[in-house]
Amino acid sequence: MSVFAGVLQRDPGRTGRPAWLGDLAGSLARTESAMEMTFGPFVGVRVGGEDVWPRRGPVAILASDLDLVNLDEIKRLTQSEDVLPGLAALYRREGIRGLGRLRGAFALALWDADRRELVLAVDQVGMRRLYYAVTSDGAVFGSRPGLLRGAPTLDVEPNPTAVYCYLNFGYLPAPLSMRPAIQRVAPGCFVKVRDTEVTVGRYWDVSYQERPQDETAAAQGTAQLCSEAVARALGDGTSKDAGAFLSGGTDSSTILGLMTRATGERINAFSIGFQERRYDELEYAERAARHFNALHHVRRVSPADALEALPHLVDAYDDPLGNNSAIGTFLCAKLARESGIGRLLAGDGGDEMFGGNERYTTDAVFARYQSIPGLLRRGVLEPVLSALRLCSVTTPRATLTRSTGSGFGAGRRANLVNSVFLVVQRSVKTFSKS
Repeated sequence: MSVFAGVLQRDPGRTGRPAWLGDLAGSLARTESAMEMTFGPFVGVRVGGEDVWPRRGPVAILASDLDLVNLDEIKRLTQSEDVLPGLAALYRREGIRGLGRLRGAFALALWDADRRELVLAVDQVGMRRLYYAVTSDGAVFGSRPGLLRGAPTLDVEPNPTAVYCYLNFGYLPAPLSMRPAIQRVAPGCFVKVRDTEVTVGRYWDVSYQERPQDETAAAQGTAQLCSEAVARALGDGTSKDAGAFLSGGTDSSTILGLMTRATGERINAFSIGFQERRYDELEYAERAARHFNALHHVRRVSPADALEALPHLVDAYDDPLGNNSAIGTFLCAKLARESGIGRLLAGDGGDEMFGGNERYTTDAVFARYQSIPGLLRRGVLEPVLSALRLCSVTTPRATLTRSTGSGFGAGRRANLVNSVFLVVQRSVKTFSKS
């Protein structure tokens, strides 16, 4: 993973780097090996990644952070020996549409000499980030928003809309950042900058094409797509440098199983547990690890471990993020690195797509409760439930709150409401027929 920032200078005849970029290079050099990048009106600094390529030609890759899983496909398509020549050739051949061929994580800045345009783009789901702004120096961009804070004429006051979104959603949706003048390139989008004119467009979007099919065909198709995705992510089909992030949930357990099937080897699986039992889910991770005969690496996190990780998380995200699983994820990745594994495969969205979380069951019960005629709810159900002192209805949407009585959890409350609903529903149908 590379870190970079640069400026496409407004004055093409200007030589040398702006003062703020020099300060940034000096700051990065104190902890990392920072390299300067220059190309015509562009000057930048990077840690890791590749230098500008090519030095001559109509399209130049100025900066990149790439983790692509279909490099061989791109090389064959463009008849190139390496990734950057392949990307430059792909853009010359297909323009913006060519970005849709890339699979995996990427952040990309390129210079189109024929159109004299700076083009910025990130992958389809925003696994890599890219920020930009137009200043008195020209168009500035970087892989983190903090890298741009020294650029001139940028408003230093927080963005009120960004603060509102963070407090409501727990993160900043693109294109917002904490500074009004700095924008984030949204997932699946590109940004073109010509002089001071900025154009934002989309090169990819999710396509929902309904294709009626029976449940068996849908299940087989889903399994096939998941297997292919894991195989692409593994690359050469071995498990030597790749492990599995294992929480014991739907997503991570499925990924572990598919990795085991694809490689035919024992997979290194990594899990984090917590000393507080109500937050600890190691039991489920251990079951999955035993089932797939994984090499299971486990670490229990103490409050001191979590506190120690916070500064590293702030530095890594460089934007507010209210994800309470971030500490465990960070420490899990650290455990993998210490064990010699440089890449972890993980899944996301399985619970949302297939209703794996308990709250979806509860929501479904509440929805059914609301379908009962209001007269029956208020005249029969609510007095009965209140009298049982098991739950109370506090809003028109029937929000259930736990009352006295030990051991009566949300699942049992939902089952009670569900059973009462079925009785009332049958009574309503009988009454209607009569």
